[in-house]
Amino acid sequence: MLTKIDALPTDKKIAGVHCVPFTENGNILMSWDRDEQLLTTIGGRLEGNESIDQALEREAMEEVGILLEEEKIPFALWYWDSTDSYTIWFLAKVKKMEPYSVDFEKTGYV
Repeated sequence: MLTKIDALPTDKKIAGVHCVPFTENGNILMSWDRDEQLLTTIGGRLEGNESIDQALEREAMEEVGILLEEEKIPFALWYWDSTDSYTIWFLAKVKKMEPYSVDFEKTGYV
């Protein structure tokens, strides 16, 4: 059964955040993972004392060179037994797209 996420979980650590960014015209962005050879969502692990928003902003810029709007809507979460933690997925509107750079962790957005 699908359930709306009204609040982020507090019973376990949130260790990972990912987003599905969308543009003004409704296109969604994915990144190409050159190591795993597949399309994937944009995101990763929280570092140090980062907030969820800080981690999403950092990952979006590092992986594909995009800036996200402030509002982010959680739409899915996954609990990992192996790390006793959650990964949360958000919808996020793209604020700005930087030109592609070979310095991105992924090969950019598609």
